[in-house]
Amino acid sequence: LALGRRLPLNCPSACGATYCSEACMDADLAAGHALCCKALGRLAAVTSRKATTFERSSAGFLLRVFAADAARRRSAREADTSRTSPIKPGFLRAPSVDDAHRQCADRAELPGFESRKSARERAARLAVQNAGKLVPHEAALQLLCREPQNSYALRDGANTYRGWIMYPHASMINHSCVPNTACVANGQQLAFYALADISCDEELTQSYLTDTLHGASTREWGFHCTCPRCDGTDAADEFYRTHVCACGCIVVPTMGGGLPCSCHNRSDARMPRASPSEV
Repeated sequence: LALGRRLPLNCPSACGATYCSEACMDADLAAGHALCCKALGRLAAVTSRKATTFERSSAGFLLRVFAADAARRRSAREADTSRTSPIKPGFLRAPSVDDAHRQCADRAELPGFESRKSARERAARLAVQNAGKLVPHEAALQLLCREPQNSYALRDGANTYRGWIMYPHASMINHSCVPNTACVANGQQLAFYALADISCDEELTQSYLTDTLHGASTREWGFHCTCPRCDGTDAADEFYRTHVCACGCIVVPTMGGGLPCSCHNRSDARMPRASPSEV
């Protein structure tokens, strides 16, 4: 992960992967790094003349995702042979590639689809060329096709976009311009905070918008929102006075030491995703 500084640890095999700590490296090794290490090294040698930043970063994403999925499946097979306790239900398990494939996909009627489609095809081809059987071409294309509507921004401490990350379970939560939750990224997990009291039968919602204040809309997700904010009424004013920073980010309650908002020193929900040009 790019954090605005040089990370101190490098992969011993010189594949280009860098880590912030020994624990970070160990977590990556446990998640299947060895299965894609050589392929990442080959990918690192691909120059910008041969592939764009989006194509190279997306290919690296595919290598890591399918390596982690292969490691997860292997661990599941080993666990099946010695299981003594019942499988945890549904959302208690870690998300998988299968969960990501069940997300909504990019569609031809959405602006910029053709350019995104051709970039995804080149990225998937680049991943397959460097990884062979580890990355199935069609599955790679399908996964990248689900990224635009289901990814979250990866930002550094200065609130600068560094890329995107997919949380397949979290992105199942529907949109509202006046949501009752906001989330803060914490490594491999998102922590959701309630912005108001939520009853036991009330749907959880989150905002998909990059900027809630300055004319952002839900068109890029393929639906038209008719909430109080979007229909031009002032019914959402109190929510925005309480929960939205002047920069447009939804902020969560301080909760005794949350992440600081970059411009107003409040807990920034850091929810907007990066566009492909920002990866």
